[in-house]
Amino acid sequence: MRTAGAVRRGLAFLIDEAIVGAVWLIGVLWLLIVDLLTADAPVALSALALVAAAVAGLGVLLHAVYFVGFVSACGQTPGKMLLGVRVVRRDGGGVGGGRALGRWIGYGLVFATLGLGWIVAVFDAERRGVHDRIAGTRVVRDDV
Repeated sequence: MRTAGAVRRGLAFLIDEAIVGAVWLIGVLWLLIVDLLTADAPVALSALALVAAAVAGLGVLLHAVYFVGFVSACGQTPGKMLLGVRVVRRDGGGVGGGRALGRWIGYGLVFATLGLGWIVAVFDAERRGVHDRIAGTRVVRDDV
């Protein structure tokens, strides 16, 4: 198995984020429509805070369902499928739900450190970032 390159992985991630972002935007619009139709005038600050929390929660939930669901089910998100890469265990086996969840939590740590967790991948022969190290996974080319 050949390790997938940074460009393929990065483009796959951008495709996945665009998909999740589009679904999130539709959900946000529906939340705002419902809020506008049910809100009393004037709008209380607590109501705005509740909508903001719902919007943030929706984003986290969609990311979790998308990334954990696809990676645990078939080892690939739609972006990875398009670009021919797959997430596998270090021994090449299927990822499963626990590892997929651990990988998603690792992504959260990468983003919380403003991407510093990806720097580790530059110095690793298998190009494994913090999220892959936490989950015991690696990303390989699927087209060979």
